[in-house]
Order: sequence, then structure tokens, then C-alpha cells
Amino acid sequence: MPDIQFSSNWNKQVDISYSKTPKLVQNHESGLNEEDMRAVVLKILDIEGMRAPPPSMHQRFKDLSARLLSSNGVVSVVKGIHQRDTDVHITINIPPMGQHDAGFEVFLRAQDRPNSNSSGSPGIQFDYVPVGITTKTSGLLQKWPAGFVYTKRDDHGGIGRTRGSSFSVGNSAPPKILENVK
Repeated sequence: MPDIQFSSNWNKQVDISYSKTPKLVQNHESGLNEEDMRAVVLKILDIEGMRAPPPSMHQRFKDLSARLLSSNGVVSVVKGIHQRDTDVHITINIPPMGQHDAGFEVFLRAQDRPNSNSSGSPGIQFDYVPVGITTKTSGLLQKWPAGFVYTKRDDHGGIGRTRGSSFSVGNSAPPKILENVK
């Protein structure tokens, strides 16, 4: 198992002030602890092609795969689960990074898991399941798996425009079927 480390701010509130408007955001919007997050990171290997990368896979994803499969690989969680209302994902790095490399955004989907709560009555919990990964190399966005598409949800839960940066089909609602009404 790789050494999965955590940056000092992975679960903290940080200031992302752009221009003159200060804005505080949470780097981790979930109750998952470090051990839970390690399990989420290891599930990246369940994404198609990550255990046995095909030749068509970009080298950065092959590097990530190798780190996750190595007993002495290092993967760093930079941001925990965040942007849960629009494009839930985590941000990870594989140090050392090249001058023109960015971290990875691992997009997640909530998957129901039937269970019993502490009182013994049935309940539903969910697991976060990685569905796609993006990274930038020399300013170009790379994504895996090859068919991974990301769309932005609008403020009302509907599907907005397709984005070229960081939105996951794993978070989008299925298309609505429109019927002709006479």
C-alpha cells in the first residue's frame, strides 16, 4: 500500500481571495477522517484502466497508477472532499511534480450502501466512489478515463453547460425525458 499523506491544510478553511473580495472556503466538506480518505484514494485504482494502464493513457495518469500500486509510492491529499454542491472531488498530488504539472482532481459519486445505524434500525449511508480524474500538463487539460465527461450542475440541481475544467458526469442527474403535450 502506498504512503498516503495529508497536507497541513487538507481539511481546513482557507482564504481564496481573488481581486479585492475575500472569500473563505472549506477544503474538506465531509465528516470523513484521514483513514476514510485513504480508502477513497485507494479506490482510484477501481477506475477503468488504473490497475493496468493501456498504452493510450497519458503518462501523468500512468505515474499516478504506479504510485498507488507501489508499496513505497507517495500520494499527498491536498484538499479533502469539497464542492459537494456542484462537482464533488478531492485534490491529490504525486510529489515531486514537474514545473508544468498540476495536481489531480479526482471526481466522486456518492453510492448508496445499505446498513444499520447504531440503534439497529435500517438506514442508508453512502460511499464516495471515484469516477474520473483530471490534471493539467503544460496548461492542457487531461482526463481519465477517456470517455469521462464533466458537466456543471446549476444552483437548482439541473445540468448546466459542459465545462472544460472540473465537473463530473458522476454528479449530474440523468437527462429528463420531454414528452409532447397537446
